[in-house]
Amino acid sequence: ASFPGSGSEMNRMLVGAVSGVRSASQYKDKISPIAGRYKSEEQLYNFLIVKTHWPSLGAKPIESFNRAIVLIRDPLDAMPSYINWMYENQERKEDNHSIQAPVEYWTLKRDRLYKKNFTLWSRFIRFWFESYNDENIMLIPYEDLTNYQEGPELTIKMMSFILLERESCFLPNVDDVGNEENNAGAILPIPHNVEVRCIWEMIVEKKGIGTERGSVYREKLYVPSYEL
Repeated sequence: ASFPGSGSEMNRMLVGAVSGVRSASQYKDKISPIAGRYKSEEQLYNFLIVKTHWPSLGAKPIESFNRAIVLIRDPLDAMPSYINWMYENQERKEDNHSIQAPVEYWTLKRDRLYKKNFTLWSRFIRFWFESYNDENIMLIPYEDLTNYQEGPELTIKMMSFILLERESCFLPNVDDVGNEENNAGAILPIPHNVEVRCIWEMIVEKKGIGTERGSVYREKLYVPSYEL
């Protein structure tokens, strides 16, 4: 679970690359070919993780989930990222996170959505931490996940949490995502640290997100300002 603009697609790609198992989403989004949307709650077991922005966006929570990973990003960074996504979606760009919205667009959306988005961000945090006990929820700070020193180790902890009590899952058939009959069950071991660091560098750092702050634009033309 994450608030929009907090790196959910990056995290799904990271989990998929480490595990070799596809993820699902409550929304239609642009991600790797092995991603898919579930058609029923019975199919959820065929996916390792399922993306949701609830209650920030209008998809109902999935009651069958008894554990949750919550990806949290500084809202002062998440909001510009979300607005960039809105701009890319409006302009129908093929790749997410490929451009930065013009400063005029940012300023307009910031002024209109500032109070609403920060209210939704607070509601998101409260919902997830009030819905799960400490044993069934894991907090993933975006800034730590994208940090060169902490990111790979945190990825291993996240995978250990995901695979806890999970006996098997379906390996992906890229050519036939919707047909679970063509996928064989497999027990997934916790990956080795060296393997995870290599995958982390490929997914996170080489996409330009591995700085100390943990947040950069690929084509950063300005720093989003909150001076109204």
